[in-house]
Amino acid sequence: MGVGCESCHGPGGQHVEAMRQGKTDALFMPKLQKQDGKTIAEMCGRCHRTTKDATAKNLNSEHTDLFQAHGLEQSRCYREGQNKLSCTSCHDPHTSISTDEKTYNQVCLQCHAPANIPITTRLLQRRPCPINATEKCTSCHMPKRAEPVFPGSPHKVADHFIRVQKEKK
Repeated sequence: MGVGCESCHGPGGQHVEAMRQGKTDALFMPKLQKQDGKTIAEMCGRCHRTTKDATAKNLNSEHTDLFQAHGLEQSRCYREGQNKLSCTSCHDPHTSISTDEKTYNQVCLQCHAPANIPITTRLLQRRPCPINATEKCTSCHMPKRAEPVFPGSPHKVADHFIRVQKEKK
């Protein structure tokens, strides 16, 4: 897809030269794992569009499946999550996207754990889902859109606006 190290980590010339010289103590790369949710969303939004992009470019703000950072920014989990929730909370940018919902359920349960897990072990004091407290988090709160990513494509992408979905009439 044309995404390389420099897409996220910035210019890598100094890093490459340090590695060639065996200087592994100076990586010359920002420590992205220590960044907050807003910073990561803005970085991912360079390609996956932020709310600022959707507004500035007058894009259809309903496409929170195609503009993933914008969708995440609309989510209550993101807005009220003490700047902890980010794209990398759920996705490892160095691997392919998982299609196993159980992988993502575990991320949700870090904050929305069932009542039998003490609040002190949860990241945030968020209540569990009253419908299903342990599974099907993403299929319910981030369902895949009915339309494919691109016309003719078999791929459908999860809506990244995490919320209680309203039933369509």
